[in-house]
Amino acid sequence: PKAFREQFHVGNNQFAWFISVLWLNNPNTIREFGEQYSALDNQVRRIFAINQRIQQALTTPEKDALGKVREQELRDLEAKDGLFEKVYGIKVANYAGRIGKIKPIAINLLLPATDEEIAEARKDAKFKEENLVIRGDRKLLVQSSMTGEHVALFDRNVNLVQAQRANLIQLKAAIEQSTGDAKSKLEEQLKRDEETLLKNNEEMIKTYGFSLTRNYVVDILAGVFMVSMTQEEVQRADAQQQAEAAAGAKAEDKKEKPAKAN
Repeated sequence: PKAFREQFHVGNNQFAWFISVLWLNNPNTIREFGEQYSALDNQVRRIFAINQRIQQALTTPEKDALGKVREQELRDLEAKDGLFEKVYGIKVANYAGRIGKIKPIAINLLLPATDEEIAEARKDAKFKEENLVIRGDRKLLVQSSMTGEHVALFDRNVNLVQAQRANLIQLKAAIEQSTGDAKSKLEEQLKRDEETLLKNNEEMIKTYGFSLTRNYVVDILAGVFMVSMTQEEVQRADAQQQAEAAAGAKAEDKKEKPAKAN
C-alpha cells in the first residue's frame, strides 16, 4: 500500500507527524513485532547512553572499558537487527530516536468473562465459539469488531467518556471544598454531567459492548506500524504535496479550456 502520514498526540498538548512504514495483518505477528521492536529499540537507547557515558568519562581506562561494552552491544544489535530485517523488511536501527506506534485498522473488543458469563453467552443463537478467546488462565469474550474509520471513532468515543468521568471526579473534589451558592452551582453542574455520562456510557454499551464499569482488552487484528517524522521529512512531504496539488490544478485548468479552432 502507498505510504501515508498522519498526526498523533505525543503528550503535553503536542502533536507530531508520523509516516507509515509496515502493514501488519496478523494478531500474533503484531504482538511479536511489537515485543521484538521494543527490545531492539531499548538496546539502541542503551548504546546511546553508553556513548554519553564515554564522552563524560574522566579517565582513559574508564573510556576503554565503556568502549568495549559498546562494541559488544553493537555486534549484538547488528546480529539481532539483521534477523529482524529478514522477517519484517525493516531495521530498528534506522529509526533510532524516533517514536514508533502501531495504528490499529481492525480490532476486537474483548471482555474478561467468568464461566457463568460464558455459559450465558452460549445461550444466544448468534454465539460462535471463536467469540471465546482463551489466553493462559484468562477467558475473554469478543464484544464487538471494528475496522477502518470505526476504529478511530471508537477510540475518540472512549477518550470522551473517560475524560467525562475524570471531570466528574474533579468536580466532586471541588464541591467538597466549596460552600454556599458556589457549591450549589457545582452540585447542579455535577448532576447534569452525571446524566450526560450515564447516557453516553449506555450508548457505548449498546454500540460496542463497552462500559466504563468493566475492564476490557483491545485485540489488534491488523495495523500499520508508523514512526515519527523528522522536520526535514515533514518539509519534503509538504513540498511534494503542494507540487502535486499544483500539477493537478494545472491539469484541470487545461481540461476546461476549449481547443483553438483551425
